[in-house]
Amino acid sequence: MTIALSAKNKLSFVNGTLPKPSNLYDSQGLAWTHCNNMVLSWLLNSVSTEIANNIIYIDDAFEIWNDLQDRFSQYNGP
Repeated sequence: MTIALSAKNKLSFVNGTLPKPSNLYDSQGLAWTHCNNMVLSWLLNSVSTEIANNIIYIDDAFEIWNDLQDRFSQYNGP
């Protein structure tokens, strides 16, 4: 997934290097919202329906990415 996001120049939305702007209603904020929503749709379509139902209400790609990382980086060792 990181390769696909990097190829589309959207990796910064999930790794936290491009934070949410303070004003979402100026031209820069609207562009950020548009790209963030695109990344959100890619992430939601990349997981199972059950997982998507649990993360659909998160509105920031960075937060979804962290949630998925927390879910799937659990170790089951002794």
